[in-house]
Amino acid sequence: MATCNHWHALATIWACQAGKHVYVEKPVCHDLFEGTQMVAASRQYNRMVTRAINGSRPCVTSRRIATKYRRGRANRDVNAK
Repeated sequence: MATCNHWHALATIWACQAGKHVYVEKPVCHDLFEGTQMVAASRQYNRMVTRAINGSRPCVTSRRIATKYRRGRANRDVNAK
């Protein structure tokens, strides 16, 4: 299924509910809440959800989210300046 970026999270959840495995291209989600809901749907419906890997280019936003999460400073909008 191809969707606009802002539909990735909801389409992923709907696909999991429908019993489908999901391959998501970046951006996977726009904030931590969307990401946790996608993970929860994947676990609840026992579906595999994977993201596109863009070669060897590092994903700065993903690293920033992971660092904030580990430090307990994750916020809802990781793109806020």
